[in-house]
Amino acid sequence: MSLLLVAGSYGELYEIGSWRLLTFNPPGGFPASSSYHTVFTGIEVTSDRLFLSMPRYSEGQPITLGWVPKPQLGSRLPQDQVINAFPNYGWHRAAAAGRTSALNNCSSLISVYRTRVDVCGRLWVLDAGIPHTAAASSRSCPPKMLVFHATSGQLV
Repeated sequence: MSLLLVAGSYGELYEIGSWRLLTFNPPGGFPASSSYHTVFTGIEVTSDRLFLSMPRYSEGQPITLGWVPKPQLGSRLPQDQVINAFPNYGWHRAAAAGRTSALNNCSSLISVYRTRVDVCGRLWVLDAGIPHTAAASSRSCPPKMLVFHATSGQLV
């Protein structure tokens, strides 16, 4: 799988990173890399991070909202760059493990489709509430909108 991230200003686009394999950075319990069906549905850019929306299409995907450091203008992300969980792995753990009882409380991030950063530095997160979208026939949780401080990761 390849991923190409581009960023630009004033209409210019330039490549800042590409990977043949993506590596996640979850704590114990999940391998650092594996074969997950991952599709990025959104990229949101702040002054120091790139936020990546990754709906859960397959079982076991460790995170659904991640981030990588934003490279300096003209530089590239390293080939071994890992994708970190946002705001932390605790928000992803229940859906990643597929625990039905944990999913039913609907308080974690289940399957993030879109994000948006506003002028106040808040990251708005749209979660569809459907884990393992490729295999799911019913919704586990209602859709929800969560708002985090983009820098600290605190729920607003």
